[in-house]
Amino acid sequence: MSVKDPVGLFGRTPRPLHRRSLSDEAADTLRDMILIGDLRPEQRLTQDKLAASLGVSTMPVREALLKLVHEGLVEASPNRSFRIVRTTREDIQDIYWIHATLAGELTARACRRQAEDRGVLVRLREHHQALIDAIAADDIGGMESANWNFHREINLHAGAPRLLLMLKGTLRLIPHHFYALVKAWAPVAQTGHRAILAAFEANDPEAARLAALNHVTEAGELIIAQFTDTGYWILPNRK
Repeated sequence: MSVKDPVGLFGRTPRPLHRRSLSDEAADTLRDMILIGDLRPEQRLTQDKLAASLGVSTMPVREALLKLVHEGLVEASPNRSFRIVRTTREDIQDIYWIHATLAGELTARACRRQAEDRGVLVRLREHHQALIDAIAADDIGGMESANWNFHREINLHAGAPRLLLMLKGTLRLIPHHFYALVKAWAPVAQTGHRAILAAFEANDPEAARLAALNHVTEAGELIIAQFTDTGYWILPNRK
């Protein structure tokens, strides 16, 4: 009996794969609501109410909540309800420390490998200019896109898919639409990108590492300060 299986699953046609499921989208939405404080620490959640609010059935909401349980943002209760877990300022500092360390390593590797593609520096300059133009136009979407493209260019060129996967894990715990939340981010982003560009231009991987690490750390400090001002954080040992 041949083990060859051109269909893929011994005669069974695999079900189509979709880029994004409803549960993924629901998890992203709920995660952001938790991180920016729309859903507060200790708040109780029910699948029915969340499903009605998001305009979906209860199944993707339940799957989304279980994902957030694994991420440590939500706690499941025996009565089928869920509770928002308290997050401390130190928790988010730890996340940004991991993110900054990974970003620094990826940026150093990309700088070291830039001779393999001389177009990398050109594209980084273009993305940085797009950021400057978006800031001048007060275009939040343009800022997000330019910043995303700038760092994506670096991360993909680093040639370290495992590190990039870990970096993406930390990104799940950083709110989307960061720039709409923290207005002081724009000048910080420009300064950080300029430092990274200068390191690439000097072909100095260690300077690139430090520039990226400082850039992410400063962004983290901004968002932590933002949430501290709103009273979202608690002291680590406070009951």
